[in-house]
Amino acid sequence: MKHKPINEQVVVITGASSGIGLCTALLAAERGAEVVLVSRSSDTLNEIVHAIAADGGRAHAMTADVSNRDDVDRVVKDVLAIHGRIDTAVDVDRLDGRAGSQIMLLRGSDKPAMRS
Repeated sequence: MKHKPINEQVVVITGASSGIGLCTALLAAERGAEVVLVSRSSDTLNEIVHAIAADGGRAHAMTADVSNRDDVDRVVKDVLAIHGRIDTAVDVDRLDGRAGSQIMLLRGSDKPAMRS
């Protein structure tokens, strides 16, 4: 399966307000992806979005607690409503060992699947 170049992707990143999530978001934005930053820290997310935009990148913040299934459902629905798709989802909250719902997307589909 051939994947889109990073600069043509919508990338959703949980845990995007610090650490691995923040680094992943900044790198993806630097390489041209449209990044959707997800975290509980709305003020921090907004600062990051402004910094990415100031550098010419494209970013959108969504405040959510990914351990709350309703929040995850809302994020997925909002991303699909705004962007029409999720090309890549990076669930840093899960990678960091925090309890959370994992966002998965079947490639070539606009229908997300969730696993907790």
